Amino acid sequence: LPIIYNCSGYEKVDSLKRLEGIVDVYLPDFKYYDTMLGKKFSNVKNYSDIAKECIEWMYNQGKKVIVRHLVLPSHTEDSKKILKYLYGRYKNNIYYSIMGQYTPMLKNDGIEKYEELKRKLTKREYEKVIIIFCIKCLSSSFSKRRIERLYNNVSSSSSVLKKCPRN
Repeated sequence: LPIIYNCSGYEKVDSLKRLEGIVDVYLPDFKYYDTMLGKKFSNVKNYSDIAKECIEWMYNQGKKVIVRHLVLPSHTEDSKKILKYLYGRYKNNIYYSIMGQYTPMLKNDGIEKYEELKRKLTKREYEKVIIIFCIKCLSSSFSKRRIERLYNNVSSSSSVLKKCPRN
């Protein structure tokens, strides 16, 4: 059976090195591009820099990498930055899982202090991120008609897992 390593993306490379030769598929999150969002919502410093370093190390292992990103309400611009960075760096050599199922948690989880996270992600917010990903990232690989078909297939789902085709 393949070994899948599921992580937050906020991992020390030294810790990841212990998994070298064991893991078949890496499944990191890339939660925030904006360092301030990482500090605000997860109380971590330099989330983006650490996630980039973590994903780079995973990619360099020559194993399958599936990067997950959960689109947050009111933060579609951050999602676009993440996807632009990932596609700019890795093109079609990784898989992208763009998730739209954000659901506010109970009051006891501390969410009450973040007004923008007190609601579900709207279909329009999710579609906005998917459209930008399709147009900006996939347009060099897909025809306009193929992008429209992809968009029509994904816009009704809560998640897309798509490896960009080879150019």
